[in-house]
Parts: sequence; structure tokens; C-alpha cells
Amino acid sequence: MLPIAREFFESQRYETGLKNSYIFLKQDGKHYANNSLFYNTYRETLEKIDIEKRSLHNTRHTFASMMLNNGIEPLWVSNTLGHRDLSITLQVYAKYVPKKEKMVIGFLEKRYKNGTNGI
Repeated sequence: MLPIAREFFESQRYETGLKNSYIFLKQDGKHYANNSLFYNTYRETLEKIDIEKRSLHNTRHTFASMMLNNGIEPLWVSNTLGHRDLSITLQVYAKYVPKKEKMVIGFLEKRYKNGTNGI
């Protein structure tokens, strides 16, 4: 979990978790009895703050694709997502890993110009 997320959840738990064991409570102070109630509140919140309607699972995909697209190590992203191994992450998100073709081509051109000795 990212440190900033952990800080948020700890702060939220301090606000609501001291009342009972739930971190997120409804306005009446009671917990969400099922996922549908929580999801309805999530959708209403998105609408209030004028953010495009999306599933909670889409936020996971957004996080992963943004991390990979910005050059974050794929193994770290895989571990953060809780994937069993890196291959799962790469199957789903490989298109977001930045292409390093220039670096590879530069390496190959340098080797070609200098010969293959020392490889």
C-alpha cells in the first residue's frame, strides 16, 4: 500500500473506526451492510464532484496503467496489485509499459559499429 494511502486509511479509521470496527460509515454512523450500498454512495460521490462514472475496479486499472506508463518498475506494480507473479501483470498491462526501442537500437548500433568482440 502506498504510504499516502495508508495515512489516509489510518486517519479515516481514527475518525470512524473508533466507533466500531468499520473504517467507512454511512452518514447515520452505521456501516454499509453490503457492497451495493457502498457502491451507490461511491457513484453518487462521483456524480457530485463531476467525475465520469466508473467502477471501483477501474480505479485499480487506472492506478496500474499510470504507474507503468510513468516508468515505475513492473515488478513493484505487480506486487502492489497483489498479483501472484509478474506474468499476470504483463498480460493485462504490457501495453502501458513504455517502449525503450531507442535505447535498444542505440545499444545494437553501437555494438555493430564496434564489432562483436567483448559481448
